[in-house]
Amino acid sequence: MVETAIGMVFFLVGVVTLGIAAIDSIRGFRARHWAIFEAVVLDRGIKTHRGRRNWFVPTVRYRYQVEGRTYESNRIMFGHLSTTDRNDAERFMSYFEIGRPVPVYVSPVHPHVSVVKPGVDNQMWFRIVWASFAAFIGAGLVLKQLK
Repeated sequence: MVETAIGMVFFLVGVVTLGIAAIDSIRGFRARHWAIFEAVVLDRGIKTHRGRRNWFVPTVRYRYQVEGRTYESNRIMFGHLSTTDRNDAERFMSYFEIGRPVPVYVSPVHPHVSVVKPGVDNQMWFRIVWASFAAFIGAGLVLKQLK
């Protein structure tokens, strides 16, 4: 019974994570062909997530207009952009100066969806492999109990 519950948790977490990674990957690759608009950087920073290793997450907020409507976003890229090297994060953030224009790729179907850097982060493939492994292990645990 406990093994089945653990298997279900692994399976569900794996499938949900895999689904999110797949959606982000598809959007990231499609964004390469979206129209480019000019946005203005409103805010920028680096968030620190402390743990066994410190992770530094670049953040930016920008405003842009499409067909007379104004939108704001904070998406730099699809996926989760982070690094363990603060200098890398600072170097990346030097591109964004508050009040300065920055090109953004805007979805033709959903103009509230935009991204500064099309594509996906380098960690996406790790997430896909990890999620597939978790779903596979979870399914195996559940199927083992059904015999």
